[in-house]
Amino acid sequence: MTNKQKSPTCPPWIHKIRAKISNIYHVVDDFFHEIIINRWGFIILGLVFLIFAIILRLAFFPHISGDVYWYLKPWMLFYQDNGGLQAIGELPISYYQTPNKNIPYGGDISAYTVIGIVYGNYPLAYYNVLALLSYLPIDVVYLVKAFSTFFDIVLALGIAFIVYQLSNQNRLYTLIAWAIALILPTGWLNSSLWGQSDGIYAALLVWCLYFVIREKPKTSMIFLGLALAFKVQTIFILPLFAWLYLKRKFKLYDLFIALGVVILTMIPAWIGGMAFLDPFKQYLSLAGTYSNPNMYSGSFYVLFDGISGAFGQNGLDIDIFGIPFALLVLLLSVYAIHKLEVPTSKENIILVAALFAILTPFVLPHMHERYFYLADFLVLLYVLIKRKRVYLAIFVQVASLITYSHFLLGGYIIPDLGRGTMLFAVGFNIAVIYFLFKDIVIEHRINKKSIPNQ
Repeated sequence: MTNKQKSPTCPPWIHKIRAKISNIYHVVDDFFHEIIINRWGFIILGLVFLIFAIILRLAFFPHISGDVYWYLKPWMLFYQDNGGLQAIGELPISYYQTPNKNIPYGGDISAYTVIGIVYGNYPLAYYNVLALLSYLPIDVVYLVKAFSTFFDIVLALGIAFIVYQLSNQNRLYTLIAWAIALILPTGWLNSSLWGQSDGIYAALLVWCLYFVIREKPKTSMIFLGLALAFKVQTIFILPLFAWLYLKRKFKLYDLFIALGVVILTMIPAWIGGMAFLDPFKQYLSLAGTYSNPNMYSGSFYVLFDGISGAFGQNGLDIDIFGIPFALLVLLLSVYAIHKLEVPTSKENIILVAALFAILTPFVLPHMHERYFYLADFLVLLYVLIKRKRVYLAIFVQVASLITYSHFLLGGYIIPDLGRGTMLFAVGFNIAVIYFLFKDIVIEHRINKKSIPNQ
């Protein structure tokens, strides 16, 4: 008698099924290996995805959204009417205010009495580009959307480069990342349907992260400065650099490179005759434009929608609470991540960047639905790198689409709930924040176990 136990045997038909599945897997794997590992196959497939993404966007170029009608189109017309770069020292006019109605720049105001003029409130780098584009004999709406679409491609390329670096130069994963980044709904909805430019600063920040993980801090600061020159929403990612500074990955004076880049973009306006302080005031004017605690975003301040009247018309009271609250949450988060001694690996840098891209607009007041745009792509990037928690990319995308619906569809996805629909977006965003924090804690535990006892 033997002590050895016989292992259970599987029926022959199960072995046959396993063999067939294995054969199919190897055939598919060999096919993709031959096509994608080959340089030309890699390039051709990448171009196919790019062409599809461009066609998708072109289909929506004729659409005139509210932002295009009231702001983006009037700005382009302003520069066309005033000599392009010759008007670089002036802020473009958005619309005229009359006793009866507002009229966008370019409209006929001869029959109305103008009582006020509303000017553009974007940082000057964006207007510098519009002034240059105004010389092209192309429809102004198409010019604006083409500019944003170009940065959609730059953004997708940055994500592909990072995935390529962090996947041991795996071309299949790189193509998957490239394709998903190009067709992510909030990406093309933002640029080609809405006509907005959030892809510009997001693309520049992704490339900033690329140079961070390549350990080229000064180059990364150039891209950080360019992002800030185009959009004030760049501040959402600043807590990441506070953490990296505490980890001695940056020197404080490196930030002057970013500030220098911002100032360089202001020089054309100064040459054109703009007052010295006016370019800086653009950042402050945007911050003070909206008074509602929440501007249709999936932020914490959805909870204040029903009682916003108690905080006054100008929103100052909500700022007294909201700004310190946000700063406290962000500072405590940076401190906690630092004290947890989370390693500054390339993957963890993307993880922390994704966390602050969603946490910062979640705790700040006056956030718009588009202000989670950066989170949409950085959470996606994190998922692509870690190849886990795919649902996080879905959650943040659904949250953004819920908030987009109010403007793009003219109403809420759940009409009976009205603004209450935004609570679903809040729930999804909270879930994403929770799991990203959880992954940071997991990284802390892994690091702690890897350090031998002293």
